[in-house]
Amino acid sequence: RFLTASGTYKQERNLLGMPKRGKFSMDVTVINTATKAEYKDIKLTVAYCSQTNTELARKNYVAYYYLPPNSQKTFPMELDEAPDATAKINLGVIGATPVQ
Repeated sequence: RFLTASGTYKQERNLLGMPKRGKFSMDVTVINTATKAEYKDIKLTVAYCSQTNTELARKNYVAYYYLPPNSQKTFPMELDEAPDATAKINLGVIGATPVQ
């Protein structure tokens, strides 16, 4: 409830500038709004959606970073191969480990 994620995705391109089919990368920003809790090992979920917003696939990832209270972290993330009909990628936080 204290962690949110957003991201900007882009389709990777070959040497000729043509999009690589199914290859995406993402710049992810995770924000911790907790005033006292620090988190690590942020679990993210990525949903690959079609043009009509139908979910085609979902994949979970772990970002191995520390996130102190009232902070944010931005990092690049390589995504696994996306389904052919992917037109949109949604991102969310599904959990994290509190730091003792």
